Amino acid sequence: MPGEGEPYDPDAILPEMLEIMRPGDVLAHPFTRHPGGFVDRHGALHPVVREALARGLKVDVGHGSHFSFRMARLVIDAGVVPDTLGADMHGYNTTLPKPRGTPETHPDKEEMHLFAGKQNFSLASAMTSMLALGLTLRQVVPMVSTHCAAMLRMQDEIGALRPGAEADISVLHDERGRFRLEDNEGHGGDRRPLPTPGLLPARRPALRRGFRGAAAGRAGRGRVSASDARSAAELSPPRQDGAGVGASLRRKEDTRFLHGRGRYVGDIRPAGTLEVAFLRSPVAHARLLGVAKPGGAEHRVFTAEDLPEIGPIRANSALPGFRPSEQPALARGKLRHVGEPVAACVAATRAEAEDLAAACRLQFEALPAIADMLAACAPARR
Repeated sequence: MPGEGEPYDPDAILPEMLEIMRPGDVLAHPFTRHPGGFVDRHGALHPVVREALARGLKVDVGHGSHFSFRMARLVIDAGVVPDTLGADMHGYNTTLPKPRGTPETHPDKEEMHLFAGKQNFSLASAMTSMLALGLTLRQVVPMVSTHCAAMLRMQDEIGALRPGAEADISVLHDERGRFRLEDNEGHGGDRRPLPTPGLLPARRPALRRGFRGAAAGRAGRGRVSASDARSAAELSPPRQDGAGVGASLRRKEDTRFLHGRGRYVGDIRPAGTLEVAFLRSPVAHARLLGVAKPGGAEHRVFTAEDLPEIGPIRANSALPGFRPSEQPALARGKLRHVGEPVAACVAATRAEAEDLAAACRLQFEALPAIADMLAACAPARR
């Protein structure tokens, strides 16, 4: 690890990440124009990418405003095709009003606000970018449907039109013409068919049951019958009688939530899964003296001293003037803010893990806390 102020090699980021990632974990932003991605400083595929794929890691596009056609072509030409396609929409590339506390400037001036003379995008336009790079529709559609479901281990419930599956449908129009696509570097490609968001076809009442008209990225939900699945390819164009976006339609997708049948990522429990709850600091500043573990459960409570091989979380960036900082995964020696994790308590259920954390006793000596930024910048406080 370089010390503070020393230059950081962006090509070291992927190898460091590979040390802590496991099969099924996701590497994002393979096509980023920033250093530290899948393309190394020499303009070639980073040598550890193939090792990562061989270990069973997955790849998500994570399009974002830093997507680069130039980098994407290098990666795809090297034979690497992402598993899933995320649009990576966030606060710096939307037209929504900035929430309170949003800084006036972004560390990367080119990404301060995507729509300030830059290229806008959405999931549909991200799909179009993949088509312009030479991927086929048969490759792109699974990247936003079946592959995503498989990554969540929910392939038997969502992500496909099959009898009994939950349907989550978006319909795209295939616009014909010649379209020029560009990224924020000014690079791009031509695309003749252009998929654009459309309404959900409303011709078949059986398929419509439980749905509402939707643009890509927003869809109704319901159950697919066998006849629906067989005829999904024969649907008519959207109706123009007001039964689409903006129409007053009854919400039918809420039934499972109201009856306690909603399922979230936290409900996915592979065999052997354990729960963890954290004992956290109740004060803003203190000298950490120790943690008294409950008798008989010492082997299920882990502090920083129990995990010497776990290094700190380091924030790195190739941006000019960025000062790397480190945050311990678990507090060591001092408590620096309210809520800082001090000990990890592991149990078979969430309730047991939380009870275990509550049974621990945190030993500390309170120190003065400063909650004012100007006071914290005083020379004596540095």
